[in-house]
Amino acid sequence: MTRVFANVARVSVAVTALMAAGCVGTVSAPGGPGSGAVGTGGPATGSGGGTVGPLTQPAPTLRKLTIAEFTNSIHDLLGSNAPVPSQLEPDQQLDGFRSVSASVVAVSPTGVSQYEAAINGAAQYAFSSAAQAATVLTCVPASATDTACPLGQVLGAFGRRAFRRTLTAADLTRYVSVATDIAQEPGGSMLVGLKYAVSAILQSPEFLYRVELGAPSAADGGRNKYTSFEMASRLASLLWVSVPDDALMNAAASGSLSTPAGVLAQAKTMLASPKAHQSIANFANDLYGMDPSSGTPLTTTFKDAAFYPSWTMTLPVAMQQELLMRVDDVAFTGDRSWRRMVCRSGRHRRCGGGSWRSSFCARSFRRRLGT
Repeated sequence: MTRVFANVARVSVAVTALMAAGCVGTVSAPGGPGSGAVGTGGPATGSGGGTVGPLTQPAPTLRKLTIAEFTNSIHDLLGSNAPVPSQLEPDQQLDGFRSVSASVVAVSPTGVSQYEAAINGAAQYAFSSAAQAATVLTCVPASATDTACPLGQVLGAFGRRAFRRTLTAADLTRYVSVATDIAQEPGGSMLVGLKYAVSAILQSPEFLYRVELGAPSAADGGRNKYTSFEMASRLASLLWVSVPDDALMNAAASGSLSTPAGVLAQAKTMLASPKAHQSIANFANDLYGMDPSSGTPLTTTFKDAAFYPSWTMTLPVAMQQELLMRVDDVAFTGDRSWRRMVCRSGRHRRCGGGSWRSSFCARSFRRRLGT
């Protein structure tokens, strides 16, 4: 347990460096020459003497946002108090992790309706007033012809973060038309038009799915390589469980995310943000099966009152929250003692002295934590 979380932040930086390295190395054709090193495409020999086949490129994918990613993204884009219903189409787990299954699942018709209602509700909050809208947009146009605050520029800035790429001219034309058409309807206004334009952006597959298709890179022998904007999307998903901010998008636009050094520099900056704590909690929820999609979340644990008279329905929630807080503390403050995590005083898991109860407590939590 000590080594799992004590260096999580450092491991995250290393992972992002590897992500970048995997996107700038070379992969030779099957059977081609190679030294056997990772990324060269040549056969590698393991310690058992067997030969590992040539490396293959990962297939391009569209990754559906998990509920955590969707919720965090809505809050980052529309405000931390924007309402997001808890009843959304449940995530699926593959190999114990929701993020792994995201590349193989799609939104069902029922899920589409749920996302539509959730996004419309959040947009209604974000555009409830001009003052509230000003916290979401770079500025609030007074009309479609406002030269001091151009409508296309405003929607382009919002859409760039939501789509994790620069909007095309066709994109801008589409969403500007939505805003202006609705604003011109009887009883309409530019604020209402903006609300529907933003809602349309967030209901697009370009927002609900992370696009990771790559593009041929001449510098890498013509093989596909993640674009800088796709790398920004991957970094934000891994380290923030959300969308990129403007600084990360600017780094992508400048091309600085096309090198391992550039990715590593951004990763270090991102890990210093409070949003990095979201990623640790998300990882811990999957690792310990505490998310509702795991099938056996701790929050639904029930004990028979006849055998556990002091058990309450709020206790599982408190236990889960305590574990998440402890994991976060280990990851970000560097306290490497797992014993302090499991041996806290409490009627249900006291670990003091050398009694059998102390031994049982330590063993049971070790099994739960995988140590």
